[in-house]
Amino acid sequence: MLARRRWVVPAALFATTGALGIASQAAAGFDTERPRPDHIQYALDAETGRAQWLSAGTAPDDWTEQFFAQGYTADRLAFSPSYYFGQSIDVVTAPAPSIELAPPEIELVEERIEAGVRTVTMRLTSPRGAPTAHLDLDLPSDLIAADVEGQDLLVPESQALRELPITAYNLGEEGLRITVSTRGAGPITGTLTDYSNGLPPVPGMTIRPRPADHMPAPYDFRDPTSVQTSVRI
Repeated sequence: MLARRRWVVPAALFATTGALGIASQAAAGFDTERPRPDHIQYALDAETGRAQWLSAGTAPDDWTEQFFAQGYTADRLAFSPSYYFGQSIDVVTAPAPSIELAPPEIELVEERIEAGVRTVTMRLTSPRGAPTAHLDLDLPSDLIAADVEGQDLLVPESQALRELPITAYNLGEEGLRITVSTRGAGPITGTLTDYSNGLPPVPGMTIRPRPADHMPAPYDFRDPTSVQTSVRI
């Protein structure tokens, strides 16, 4: 992340980072001075209305088990947008109550086609005020140029890039302005997810606080809420 900038363009243009994951749930020796790290996330698909609880690890612990009282499914997912971008780690998931939360948005600001190159300017915002968002764009043809908030991104000429991931921080009310140029006039599609710290209020559910010998895992967010939607420009 560049100084005084609010965005990151990770793996597709640069290099992926390593993933750590949570230590085995069977590990011993946790106490109030060395608390056990755990993780819980509320993830909502705004288009289907389906929500799920997601916890990093191979099984719930004695605090996260309250979210998996009806059982869970073990899986491997890449769910963290920056520190462990693109790296799949062990997770457990279960259905969660659907809560109405405003999804992030992409607004078309300007579009032009010159000499077979389509240039699209869009603005990314989070109506619910989430500070962070991750945008995964699938391009219809080779990426020619791109900039974020007026700063050009390095596009390797030797690579025919068809994907553009962007992680935005400190969105604020004005959001983030993104310009992308591609060959041809096909639609730009993808997914957009915003992230905020803390779980939403769940009607009819009282969440027990963590005991003193537990702590939030050192991932991007602390017990985050995420809302995902699709993109088509």
